[in-house]
Amino acid sequence: MLNISAPLSPLISICIPTFNRCDKVYKLVNDILMYPGNEINILVLDNCSTDETKKLLSTITDPRFSFVQNESNIGGVPNLLKCLSLPSGKFAFLCLDKDYLNYQSVEKLIERCKSDPEVVFGHCALNIQQETPDIVYDKQYQSIVNMAYLSKHPTGVFYKTDIYANLTSLKTMLIEQSNFPFCADVINADMAMLGKSKLINLPAFYTEKTDEARHKPSFTYNASNIYFSPAKRLLEFETYLNSAQQLGLSNYETLKLIGKIYSRELMLSTFVYKKMMSDHAVCDHHRINTRKIGYSEIFKLSFVFTLHFLKKDISINLLDKTIIVLYGYIKFIARIVLLK
Repeated sequence: MLNISAPLSPLISICIPTFNRCDKVYKLVNDILMYPGNEINILVLDNCSTDETKKLLSTITDPRFSFVQNESNIGGVPNLLKCLSLPSGKFAFLCLDKDYLNYQSVEKLIERCKSDPEVVFGHCALNIQQETPDIVYDKQYQSIVNMAYLSKHPTGVFYKTDIYANLTSLKTMLIEQSNFPFCADVINADMAMLGKSKLINLPAFYTEKTDEARHKPSFTYNASNIYFSPAKRLLEFETYLNSAQQLGLSNYETLKLIGKIYSRELMLSTFVYKKMMSDHAVCDHHRINTRKIGYSEIFKLSFVFTLHFLKKDISINLLDKTIIVLYGYIKFIARIVLLK
């Protein structure tokens, strides 16, 4: 194991979980290190890469950089979660090894982290070109509905490290080596119960370009486990429902939250699925064939999804479930009308 120590207690740690992307992660680390200040450090957690990752990164001697390698491959999602639990910075920011952080934005990123001491987690908007004011959400319900259960790309998420590392849900996920792709969304809900959240609207983090992704297959997903399939969305929906019911919100807030989760997941399992399956770049990246999804299949998928929800034993009654479904289907039908 190689572990180069970085300066103690910087404000921000950039956490980069990696596997077999030696050229990209090497460039990413060196680009970020172009920022001259000591308010940051960088931690790369390697999930037992078989390429030149260790060899390349061992040549970096900047004391702000640390490289750690797992003893065995623990899976992509557990590696991500573990990476965020290791740094010494007050805030841990996630950047996937295939994505990019503009070092010229780091100084402003530091300023944004200092501006509100009650913020315990948040997300930096991805792929934006202009800086706009940040949005701070109140603790509990407002932070949950705006920052959790969104099934978003995880790059740019950040946490107060001392709070994150002590979450019971995190420890459970690491013990179980959970491969649920949106663990960060569940973590966000738990963090929201403990403090405010912030959406940082700063051009800083950027996802991998479409052409690059198309020609570089995913190490995590393929036809057998693709995260946006209707079957996986059902599992995602169940995971979010189980989490939402354990948060300790009021009955009314829990009911509203479940309604939002239902509507969002209904759209993801139908219209978003239709869009993804027609996108050649997305399908090439995940090593699956494109397929045209017709409206008859969309309706069938929505019926299966909704029936699953109505049958599920959760903390709300059938009448409340029916009201949630009616509101969800109003949005569903409106979407069809707009698309046609």
